[in-house]
Amino acid sequence: MRIRDNLIMGLIDDAKNMVMQILEFIAMDKILSPYNAFKECVEIVYTFANVVKQYGGNLNDIKDEKQNVLYDTINYCETLEDMKNWFNKFMIYYAKYLNKLKNQQYRREISKAIDYINIHYMKDIKLSDLAKYVGMDSAYFSFLFKKETGNNLTDYINRVRIEKAKEYLSFSDINIYEVAEKVGYANVSYFSKVFKQLVGMSPTKFKNILKNSKNTSKGNNNIANQGSDGMSKGKKYF
Repeated sequence: MRIRDNLIMGLIDDAKNMVMQILEFIAMDKILSPYNAFKECVEIVYTFANVVKQYGGNLNDIKDEKQNVLYDTINYCETLEDMKNWFNKFMIYYAKYLNKLKNQQYRREISKAIDYINIHYMKDIKLSDLAKYVGMDSAYFSFLFKKETGNNLTDYINRVRIEKAKEYLSFSDINIYEVAEKVGYANVSYFSKVFKQLVGMSPTKFKNILKNSKNTSKGNNNIANQGSDGMSKGKKYF
């Protein structure tokens, strides 16, 4: 999703414009049910949550001037106009929060490497190429990356890929092998193994849980909550 890439690169205004365009398309779609409209909006917010999560943040830490958790207030949106207004306010605080996370968590070279991984996770990312990209010796870059992130490069890339896989499984009907390919795994068996290690269940089981959740209660917006931080439950539709 280009919104995610723009957020990672710091193009907050571009990301905001894309969100507004999506909401306009939703408003023009007279066939879309209120539930599905709300689901589309939650998918957008899920992208925001994943980006801050990559930098050790959480949407629940983003608060307004009255110290209200901004994400909680999304539940008061009853119309698409409400949602537009909410996003306008949310983006202001989100931009400040994301920049703060980037500036205080990692040194410049590591942040640059993380940005690259978050955008190009579906490609074959080699340690030597990434070290060259940030202008560092491979051995020192490997040492510094683990020191600052707590993960070696392979583990970190796997975590980014699996988070993206969860996003695909939550908001699309594509097959497991297609998800594996989209997030950078040529071998679906290896993808399933890594997914189970990090999520605690197979991608098939994860997908089935989401499907059953949607079938049993369309008013329950838990589809993005399984295994994800910083997401609350939607209560109202527009």
